[in-house]
Order: sequence, then structure tokens, then C-alpha cells
Amino acid sequence: MNILLIDNDKYTTEVVRQILSADYEIDIYNSSTKAFLHYSENPTNFGIVFTDFLMDKMNGDELIEEMLKINSNQSFIISTNTMNKKLIDLSKIHPDKIYLFDKPYDLKMLKVLCDSIIRAL
Repeated sequence: MNILLIDNDKYTTEVVRQILSADYEIDIYNSSTKAFLHYSENPTNFGIVFTDFLMDKMNGDELIEEMLKINSNQSFIISTNTMNKKLIDLSKIHPDKIYLFDKPYDLKMLKVLCDSIIRAL
């Protein structure tokens, strides 16, 4: 199963890739707009879209809303340093599709979360 990993911090994407690549194919993007373009060409290719919240041009919540228009069955993990009302509201609208994950990452818990999402698909 593939994971689309989107974060403007290259260090973060590399650390997450190292943890998850043993079990998953990981496509990495450090630009949300480039990631969206790739996703729109392959909308059913990813079990999970794992995205940061604060990014260039298109924030994580905007990215998720656009991706859900293309594939309403997509599962997401959205990460952030600070939770806000917009994120919480978005996760309440789609409680079975959007999972919030705080930074800094507990990498063991991230692996557990990914495994449980994939098993539920």
C-alpha cells in the first residue's frame, strides 16, 4: 500500500520515510501544490495521505478538501505543532477519514496509526 507524504520540511519527510518505508511505498513531496498535482493524476493509488498543516501555497486543510473532492474515500493523517479549530472541525466532519497527529512525532505511534488505517481499508 502506498503513502503520499507531504511536508515542506525535508528532514521530517526523510525521518518518516525511514520509519515507514520498510512496510510501505512512500511518495514524498515537499510542496503541497506538486503533491496535489501528482495525487490528481493517481487518486486511488494511496492508502494514506500524510500531510503537514502549514505549507506553501496550499495548507493541509485546503489540500485535504480538494483531495476529498477527487476521492471521497481517501484516508488522511494531518500533522501540526498546534491544533486549531479548523483542523478539529475538519476531523469531526470526517472522523473515519482524517486523523490528527501532533508534532513532535512519536514515530512508534505513527507506525501503529498507519498500520491500523491500512488494516481498516
